[in-house]
Amino acid sequence: MSDPEKTEYFANQLKLAIQESNLSTKQLAAKTGISKTTINHWKHGTTLPRIQSLVKLAKVLDKSVSWFVG
Repeated sequence: MSDPEKTEYFANQLKLAIQESNLSTKQLAAKTGISKTTINHWKHGTTLPRIQSLVKLAKVLDKSVSWFVG
């Protein structure tokens, strides 16, 4: 997968996980300690998270890290 494909894949997986969790972006931000702005950048495929943030997301959203990165 190329970098743009990885970013798009992650963004889609993140949106799906958030939808399945029934959390708002604001709630996810509060539970992870990650800003809403940063989460929105990830959801729109602007940037990718660092591993520490990815681990937090996976834990809160009840997914594995590998689920997010394919």
